[in-house]
Amino acid sequence: MPIGAGGCPAGSSSAGYGVPDSAAVPNNALLPLPANGLPQTGRALNPTTKSYSFTTDGRVVGCPTVQQLVQLALTTIFNSSAQAGLGSKLSLIQEKGSDYGQQVTAAITDALADLVKDKLVQIVSVTVLQPSSSPDAGIAVLQWIDLTTGQQSPLLVGP
Repeated sequence: MPIGAGGCPAGSSSAGYGVPDSAAVPNNALLPLPANGLPQTGRALNPTTKSYSFTTDGRVVGCPTVQQLVQLALTTIFNSSAQAGLGSKLSLIQEKGSDYGQQVTAAITDALADLVKDKLVQIVSVTVLQPSSSPDAGIAVLQWIDLTTGQQSPLLVGP
């Protein structure tokens, strides 16, 4: 910031002296993607806090629409929203029996069935991991393709 006119007699400097500071051009993109700052069509949800994510300047972080639809389909409890049939039945799995992996895979594919039917998503694979160190633990790794962009993404799904 230039030094103000207080150090100069009036008339010898228009509004201070020195090299003026430069400011960054404000990015006014709505729902920007942090990687490139380009506007997106959906709002990014933090999977831990279940709240919107914000940029350092206070704007809501964006994400592609299909990514948001997949996240909502898998994190919403089945039939708990205003949209009938939306959500996952993972919370209905009560015990880890011999068919646990099949139950988790079925719950994930059922949750994404409408997106697959609408040709927005292709499910590549669902891998259910069950660590031997913790018999009650389990997590699924979903590999899916956004058919609107052709981009493949992994997603951890916790039953």
